[in-house]
Amino acid sequence: YASASSPSATGLTSGQSATISEVDSAGQAQTVAANGTITVTLDSSSPSYKLASGGTTGNTVSILKFAGTNEEIDLKRVALQLTNTASSTAADVSKVTIWDGATQVGEATFTSGIHATSTFTQTVTIPKNGIKLLTVKADFTDIGTGKAGTEGHLIAVDYDNDDSTGTRGIGAESGATINRTSGSDSASSGVRVFNTFPTITKLSVPTNTLSNGDKVLLRWKVTADSMGDVGISKFTAVIATTTATVTGLDLYAYTDAGFSNVVSGLSSDGGFLVTNKVGGEWTSSATQLDFAAETSGAASTTVQVPAGGVRYFEIRGTIAGSAAGASVSTQLEGDNAYPALASTFVAQAADIGTTHDDFLWSPNATSTQAVTDTDWTNGYGVSGLPGTNMPAEVISQ
Repeated sequence: YASASSPSATGLTSGQSATISEVDSAGQAQTVAANGTITVTLDSSSPSYKLASGGTTGNTVSILKFAGTNEEIDLKRVALQLTNTASSTAADVSKVTIWDGATQVGEATFTSGIHATSTFTQTVTIPKNGIKLLTVKADFTDIGTGKAGTEGHLIAVDYDNDDSTGTRGIGAESGATINRTSGSDSASSGVRVFNTFPTITKLSVPTNTLSNGDKVLLRWKVTADSMGDVGISKFTAVIATTTATVTGLDLYAYTDAGFSNVVSGLSSDGGFLVTNKVGGEWTSSATQLDFAAETSGAASTTVQVPAGGVRYFEIRGTIAGSAAGASVSTQLEGDNAYPALASTFVAQAADIGTTHDDFLWSPNATSTQAVTDTDWTNGYGVSGLPGTNMPAEVISQ
Protein backbone atom coordinates (compact mmCIF):
# COMPACT_ATOMS: atom_id res chain seq x y z
CA TYR A 1 0.00 0.00 0.00
CA ALA A 2 1.01 3.65 -0.37
CA SER A 3 2.22 5.87 2.45
CA ALA A 4 -0.04 8.28 4.36
CA SER A 5 -0.91 11.61 2.81
CA SER A 6 0.63 14.78 4.26
CA PRO A 7 -0.14 18.52 4.20
CA SER A 8 2.61 19.11 1.62
CA ALA A 9 1.16 16.43 -0.66
CA THR A 10 -2.40 17.70 -0.42
CA GLY A 11 -1.72 21.42 -0.53
CA LEU A 12 -2.64 22.02 3.13
CA THR A 13 -0.92 24.84 4.96
CA SER A 14 0.39 24.58 8.51
CA GLY A 15 -2.39 24.22 11.05
CA GLN A 16 -5.04 22.96 8.59
CA SER A 17 -6.79 19.65 9.11
CA ALA A 18 -5.35 16.58 7.45
CA THR A 19 -6.24 12.90 7.29
CA ILE A 20 -4.06 9.83 7.37
CA SER A 21 -5.00 7.66 4.35
CA GLU A 22 -4.08 4.37 2.75
CA VAL A 23 -4.71 3.10 -0.80
CA ASP A 24 -6.62 -0.21 -1.05
CA SER A 25 -6.05 -3.00 -3.61
CA ALA A 26 -8.43 -1.33 -6.05
CA GLY A 27 -6.39 1.86 -5.95
CA GLN A 28 -8.98 3.79 -3.93
CA ALA A 29 -7.90 6.04 -1.04
CA GLN A 30 -9.34 4.91 2.31
CA THR A 31 -9.42 7.26 5.29
CA VAL A 32 -7.89 5.66 8.37
CA ALA A 33 -8.08 8.52 10.89
CA ALA A 34 -7.94 12.28 11.18
CA ASN A 35 -4.65 13.85 12.20
CA GLY A 36 -3.90 13.87 15.93
CA THR A 37 -5.25 16.09 18.69
CA ILE A 38 -3.70 17.46 21.88
CA THR A 39 -5.53 18.07 25.12
CA VAL A 40 -3.88 19.34 28.32
CA THR A 41 -5.11 18.91 31.90
CA LEU A 42 -3.68 19.04 35.41
CA ASP A 43 -2.49 15.57 36.43
CA SER A 44 -3.68 14.07 39.71
CA SER A 45 -0.04 13.83 40.84
CA SER A 46 0.32 17.61 40.79
CA PRO A 47 1.34 18.86 44.26
CA SER A 48 -1.15 20.18 46.76
CA TYR A 49 -0.83 23.59 48.43
CA LYS A 50 2.54 24.00 50.12
CA LEU A 51 5.04 26.55 51.43
CA ALA A 52 8.40 27.49 49.92
CA SER A 53 11.18 30.01 50.43
CA GLY A 54 11.98 32.91 48.14
CA GLY A 55 15.32 32.66 46.37
CA THR A 56 14.99 28.90 45.82
CA THR A 57 15.06 27.06 42.48
CA GLY A 58 13.40 24.00 41.02
CA ASN A 59 10.16 24.18 43.02
CA THR A 60 7.54 21.86 41.48
CA VAL A 61 4.40 23.93 40.95
CA SER A 62 2.31 21.69 38.66
CA ILE A 63 2.34 18.49 36.65
CA LEU A 64 0.57 18.70 33.28
CA LYS A 65 -0.92 15.75 31.40
CA PHE A 66 -0.76 15.92 27.60
CA ALA A 67 -3.10 13.45 25.88
CA GLY A 68 -2.72 12.70 22.17
CA THR A 69 -4.93 10.85 19.71
CA ASN A 70 -4.58 9.09 16.32
CA GLU A 71 -0.80 9.49 15.91
CA GLU A 72 2.42 10.26 17.74
CA ILE A 73 2.88 13.99 18.22
CA ASP A 74 6.16 15.85 18.54
CA LEU A 75 5.24 18.52 21.09
CA LYS A 76 6.89 21.83 20.21
CA ARG A 77 5.68 24.32 22.83
CA VAL A 78 3.26 24.91 25.70
CA ALA A 79 1.51 28.08 26.84
CA LEU A 80 1.69 28.91 30.54
CA GLN A 81 0.25 31.57 32.82
CA LEU A 82 0.26 32.84 36.38
CA THR A 83 -3.30 32.07 37.46
CA ASN A 84 -3.42 33.57 40.96
CA THR A 85 -3.04 37.18 39.82
CA ALA A 86 -4.62 38.54 43.00
CA SER A 87 -1.57 37.37 44.95
CA SER A 88 1.37 37.01 42.55
CA THR A 89 3.15 38.88 39.78
CA ALA A 90 5.85 38.17 37.21
CA ALA A 91 8.34 39.65 39.70
CA ASP A 92 7.84 36.63 42.00
CA VAL A 93 9.18 34.14 39.44
CA SER A 94 12.60 34.50 37.84
CA LYS A 95 12.20 31.47 35.55
CA VAL A 96 10.00 28.45 34.85
CA THR A 97 11.44 25.17 33.59
CA ILE A 98 9.69 22.17 32.01
CA TRP A 99 10.84 18.62 32.77
CA ASP A 100 10.23 15.24 31.17
CA GLY A 101 11.17 13.03 34.09
CA ALA A 102 14.73 13.96 35.07
CA THR A 103 15.42 15.81 31.79
CA GLN A 104 14.84 19.52 31.38
CA VAL A 105 13.14 20.03 28.01
CA GLY A 106 12.23 23.71 28.06
CA GLU A 107 11.96 26.96 29.97
CA ALA A 108 10.00 30.21 29.98
CA THR A 109 10.19 33.64 31.59
CA PHE A 110 7.31 35.87 32.64
CA THR A 111 8.99 39.06 31.41
CA SER A 112 5.81 41.09 31.73
CA GLY A 113 2.20 40.32 32.48
CA ILE A 114 1.07 36.80 33.38
CA HIS A 115 1.59 34.84 30.14
CA ALA A 116 4.61 32.94 28.81
CA THR A 117 5.30 30.26 26.21
CA SER A 118 7.90 27.55 26.61
CA THR A 119 9.45 26.13 23.46
CA PHE A 120 11.18 22.77 23.78
CA THR A 121 14.90 22.23 23.39
CA GLN A 122 14.57 18.44 23.61
CA THR A 123 12.25 16.06 21.77
CA VAL A 124 9.00 15.54 23.64
CA THR A 125 6.76 12.88 22.14
CA ILE A 126 3.13 12.29 23.05
CA PRO A 127 2.48 8.60 22.29
CA LYS A 128 -0.27 7.68 19.85
CA ASN A 129 -3.51 7.51 21.84
CA GLY A 130 -1.42 7.94 25.00
CA ILE A 131 -0.26 10.54 27.48
CA LYS A 132 2.89 12.42 28.39
CA LEU A 133 3.42 13.99 31.83
CA LEU A 134 5.54 17.13 32.06
CA THR A 135 6.58 18.75 35.34
CA VAL A 136 6.57 22.53 35.69
CA LYS A 137 9.15 23.94 38.12
CA ALA A 138 9.62 27.54 39.21
CA ASP A 139 12.59 29.55 40.45
CA PHE A 140 11.31 32.10 42.98
CA THR A 141 12.86 35.52 43.42
CA ASP A 142 14.36 36.35 46.80
CA ILE A 143 12.38 38.09 49.53
CA GLY A 144 13.59 40.87 51.81
CA THR A 145 14.59 44.51 51.80
CA GLY A 146 15.25 45.59 48.23
CA LYS A 147 14.34 42.13 46.87
CA ALA A 148 11.86 41.45 44.06
CA GLY A 149 9.77 38.76 45.79
CA THR A 150 6.71 39.51 47.93
CA GLU A 151 6.16 37.78 51.27
CA GLY A 152 3.04 35.61 51.39
CA HIS A 153 2.30 35.59 47.66
CA LEU A 154 0.53 32.47 46.41
CA ILE A 155 2.16 31.49 43.11
CA ALA A 156 0.36 29.15 40.69
CA VAL A 157 1.78 28.35 37.24
CA ASP A 158 -0.74 26.66 34.95
CA TYR A 159 -1.44 25.64 31.38
CA ASP A 160 -2.97 28.56 29.46
CA ASN A 161 -5.85 27.31 27.33
CA ASP A 162 -6.82 30.82 26.22
CA ASP A 163 -3.83 30.89 23.86
CA SER A 164 -5.27 28.79 21.03
CA THR A 165 -1.93 28.37 19.22
CA GLY A 166 0.46 28.56 22.17
CA THR A 167 0.40 24.81 22.74
CA ARG A 168 1.13 22.83 19.59
CA GLY A 169 2.96 19.89 18.06
CA ILE A 170 3.63 18.14 14.74
CA GLY A 171 1.89 14.89 13.83
CA ALA A 172 4.39 12.10 13.15
CA GLU A 173 2.23 10.49 10.42
CA SER A 174 0.21 13.41 9.06
CA GLY A 175 2.96 16.02 9.29
CA ALA A 176 0.23 18.47 10.29
CA THR A 177 0.67 21.29 12.79
CA ILE A 178 -1.63 20.39 15.68
CA ASN A 179 -2.89 23.06 18.06
CA ARG A 180 -4.47 22.22 21.39
CA THR A 181 -8.11 21.16 21.60
CA SER A 182 -8.40 21.46 25.40
CA GLY A 183 -11.42 23.09 26.96
CA SER A 184 -10.06 25.02 29.94
CA ASP A 185 -7.01 26.22 31.85
CA SER A 186 -5.46 23.97 34.46
CA ALA A 187 -5.86 25.03 38.09
CA SER A 188 -2.98 24.02 40.34
CA SER A 189 -3.08 24.50 44.12
CA GLY A 190 -0.18 26.96 44.23
CA VAL A 191 2.89 27.54 46.38
CA ARG A 192 2.87 30.24 49.06
CA VAL A 193 6.27 31.89 49.26
CA PHE A 194 7.94 33.33 52.36
CA ASN A 195 11.45 34.39 53.29
CA THR A 196 11.66 31.02 55.08
CA PHE A 197 9.20 28.55 56.59
CA PRO A 198 8.91 25.86 59.31
CA THR A 199 8.29 22.12 59.17
CA ILE A 200 6.79 20.32 62.17
CA THR A 201 7.39 16.66 63.07
CA LYS A 202 5.57 14.76 65.81
CA LEU A 203 7.89 12.77 68.10
CA SER A 204 7.29 9.87 70.46
CA VAL A 205 6.89 10.49 74.19
CA PRO A 206 8.97 8.62 76.82
CA THR A 207 6.04 6.41 77.75
CA ASN A 208 2.41 5.91 76.78
CA THR A 209 1.59 4.33 80.13
CA LEU A 210 -0.29 6.69 82.42
CA SER A 211 0.55 7.07 86.12
CA ASN A 212 0.37 9.83 88.70
CA GLY A 213 3.03 12.54 88.78
CA ASP A 214 4.79 14.77 86.26
CA LYS A 215 4.32 13.36 82.73
CA VAL A 216 5.31 14.28 79.18
CA LEU A 217 2.05 14.43 77.25
CA LEU A 218 3.19 15.44 73.74
CA ARG A 219 6.47 16.03 71.88
CA TRP A 220 7.38 17.54 68.50
CA LYS A 221 10.16 19.40 66.73
CA VAL A 222 10.24 22.44 64.44
CA THR A 223 12.79 22.64 61.63
CA ALA A 224 13.52 25.93 59.87
CA ASP A 225 14.20 25.99 56.14
CA SER A 226 17.83 26.71 55.28
CA MET A 227 16.93 30.11 53.79
CA GLY A 228 16.40 31.80 57.15
CA ASP A 229 15.49 31.74 60.85
CA VAL A 230 11.88 31.03 61.85
CA GLY A 231 10.28 32.90 64.75
CA ILE A 232 7.65 31.20 66.93
CA SER A 233 5.37 32.99 69.36
CA LYS A 234 2.47 30.64 70.03
CA PHE A 235 1.27 27.04 69.96
CA THR A 236 -2.22 25.78 70.80
CA ALA A 237 -3.21 22.41 72.23
CA VAL A 238 -6.36 20.58 73.32
CA ILE A 239 -6.50 17.97 76.07
CA ALA A 240 -9.13 15.35 76.79
CA THR A 241 -9.10 13.22 79.96
CA THR A 242 -10.86 10.12 81.20
CA THR A 243 -10.94 9.65 85.00
CA ALA A 244 -7.51 11.26 85.54
CA THR A 245 -6.94 15.01 86.00
CA VAL A 246 -4.10 17.22 84.75
CA THR A 247 -2.72 20.32 86.46
CA GLY A 248 0.41 22.45 86.12
CA LEU A 249 0.47 22.38 82.32
CA ASP A 250 3.22 24.14 80.40
CA LEU A 251 5.02 23.92 77.08
CA TYR A 252 8.83 23.59 77.20
CA ALA A 253 11.44 24.37 74.51
CA TYR A 254 14.85 22.71 74.03
CA THR A 255 17.78 22.96 71.67
CA ASP A 256 18.56 19.23 71.63
CA ALA A 257 16.83 15.96 70.79
CA GLY A 258 17.52 14.72 74.34
CA PHE A 259 15.22 17.43 75.77
CA SER A 260 17.88 18.51 78.24
CA ASN A 261 19.22 21.91 77.04
CA VAL A 262 16.55 24.55 77.44
CA VAL A 263 16.04 27.45 75.02
CA SER A 264 17.22 30.71 76.54
CA GLY A 265 15.02 33.77 76.90
CA LEU A 266 12.08 31.89 78.43
CA SER A 267 11.60 30.78 82.02
CA SER A 268 14.72 29.18 83.54
CA ASP A 269 13.27 25.70 82.92
CA GLY A 270 12.52 26.47 79.26
CA GLY A 271 8.79 26.86 79.90
CA PHE A 272 6.68 29.15 77.73
CA LEU A 273 4.56 30.32 80.68
CA VAL A 274 5.61 32.01 83.92
CA THR A 275 2.42 30.75 85.57
CA ASN A 276 1.49 27.22 84.53
CA LYS A 277 -2.02 26.41 83.41
CA VAL A 278 -4.10 24.61 86.03
CA GLY A 279 -6.81 21.98 85.86
CA GLY A 280 -10.28 23.30 85.09
CA GLU A 281 -9.09 25.72 82.40
CA TRP A 282 -10.78 23.49 79.84
CA THR A 283 -14.30 22.14 80.00
CA SER A 284 -14.09 19.67 77.14
CA SER A 285 -11.74 18.31 74.47
CA ALA A 286 -12.83 21.23 72.26
CA THR A 287 -11.37 23.85 74.62
CA GLN A 288 -8.15 25.28 73.22
CA LEU A 289 -5.18 26.03 75.46
CA ASP A 290 -2.86 28.78 74.22
CA PHE A 291 0.85 28.67 74.99
CA ALA A 292 2.29 32.06 74.04
CA ALA A 293 6.00 32.43 74.78
CA GLU A 294 6.96 34.61 77.78
CA THR A 295 10.20 35.75 79.34
CA SER A 296 10.90 34.99 83.00
CA GLY A 297 9.43 38.43 83.66
CA ALA A 298 6.14 37.48 81.93
CA ALA A 299 6.77 39.70 78.89
CA SER A 300 5.78 38.38 75.45
CA THR A 301 8.72 36.96 73.51
CA THR A 302 9.61 34.56 70.71
CA VAL A 303 11.57 31.37 70.13
CA GLN A 304 13.91 31.57 67.13
CA VAL A 305 14.70 28.42 65.16
CA PRO A 306 17.99 29.02 63.30
CA ALA A 307 18.15 28.55 59.52
CA GLY A 308 18.42 24.83 58.81
CA GLY A 309 18.23 24.14 62.54
CA VAL A 310 15.79 22.45 64.92
CA ARG A 311 14.06 23.27 68.20
CA TYR A 312 12.31 20.63 70.30
CA PHE A 313 9.08 21.06 72.26
CA GLU A 314 7.03 19.13 74.79
CA ILE A 315 3.91 19.64 76.85
CA ARG A 316 4.09 18.39 80.43
CA GLY A 317 1.55 18.25 83.22
CA THR A 318 0.95 16.71 86.63
CA ILE A 319 -1.36 13.68 86.59
CA ALA A 320 -3.64 12.75 89.48
CA GLY A 321 -6.36 10.14 89.82
CA SER A 322 -4.77 7.65 87.45
CA ALA A 323 -6.50 4.27 87.58
CA ALA A 324 -7.40 1.39 85.33
CA GLY A 325 -9.11 2.79 82.21
CA ALA A 326 -7.81 6.35 82.78
CA SER A 327 -6.32 8.24 79.84
CA VAL A 328 -5.04 11.65 78.72
CA SER A 329 -5.17 12.68 75.07
CA THR A 330 -3.11 15.71 73.93
CA GLN A 331 -3.22 17.24 70.46
CA LEU A 332 -1.45 20.16 68.80
CA GLU A 333 -3.83 22.37 66.85
CA GLY A 334 -3.40 23.46 63.24
CA ASP A 335 -5.02 26.21 61.16
CA ASN A 336 -7.37 25.24 58.34
CA ALA A 337 -7.29 28.53 56.41
CA TYR A 338 -4.82 31.24 55.56
CA PRO A 339 -5.63 34.33 57.66
CA ALA A 340 -8.12 36.70 56.05
CA LEU A 341 -6.45 39.90 57.11
CA ALA A 342 -6.49 43.47 55.85
CA SER A 343 -2.80 42.97 55.07
CA THR A 344 -0.84 39.74 54.66
CA PHE A 345 0.77 39.97 58.09
CA VAL A 346 -0.15 41.42 61.46
CA ALA A 347 1.42 41.83 64.86
CA GLN A 348 1.24 38.63 66.89
CA ALA A 349 -0.79 40.28 69.63
CA ALA A 350 -3.39 41.49 67.12
CA ASP A 351 -3.91 37.98 65.77
CA ILE A 352 -4.43 36.16 69.08
CA GLY A 353 -8.11 35.40 69.57
CA THR A 354 -9.03 35.35 65.88
CA THR A 355 -10.33 32.25 64.12
CA HIS A 356 -7.14 30.94 62.56
CA ASP A 357 -4.35 31.63 65.04
CA ASP A 358 -3.42 28.27 66.58
CA PHE A 359 0.21 28.34 65.45
CA LEU A 360 1.82 31.77 65.03
CA TRP A 361 5.20 32.04 63.34
CA SER A 362 7.30 34.64 61.55
CA PRO A 363 9.44 34.28 58.40
CA ASN A 364 11.57 37.20 59.61
CA ALA A 365 11.46 38.86 56.19
CA THR A 366 13.75 41.77 57.04
CA SER A 367 15.06 41.05 60.55
CA THR A 368 14.30 39.03 63.69
CA GLN A 369 10.73 40.01 64.46
CA ALA A 370 9.29 41.02 67.83
CA VAL A 371 5.70 40.13 68.64
CA THR A 372 4.69 43.75 67.96
CA ASP A 373 6.05 43.67 64.40
CA THR A 374 3.69 43.04 61.48
CA ASP A 375 5.42 39.93 60.18
CA TRP A 376 3.46 37.05 61.70
CA THR A 377 1.29 34.46 60.01
CA ASN A 378 -0.47 31.21 60.97
CA GLY A 379 0.03 27.48 60.54
CA TYR A 380 -2.00 26.96 57.37
CA GLY A 381 -0.06 24.73 54.99
CA VAL A 382 2.80 24.04 57.42
CA SER A 383 4.00 20.49 56.75
CA GLY A 384 3.37 18.19 59.71
CA LEU A 385 0.61 20.37 61.19
CA PRO A 386 -2.52 19.77 59.11
CA GLY A 387 -5.54 22.01 59.39
CA THR A 388 -7.34 18.99 60.85
CA ASN A 389 -4.70 19.10 63.65
CA MET A 390 -1.78 16.87 64.55
CA PRO A 391 -2.73 13.29 65.53
CA ALA A 392 -3.32 13.09 69.28
CA GLU A 393 -0.89 11.45 71.69
CA VAL A 394 -2.81 9.16 74.06
CA ILE A 395 -1.37 8.05 77.39
CA SER A 396 -3.47 5.49 79.22
CA GLN A 397 -3.46 3.03 82.11
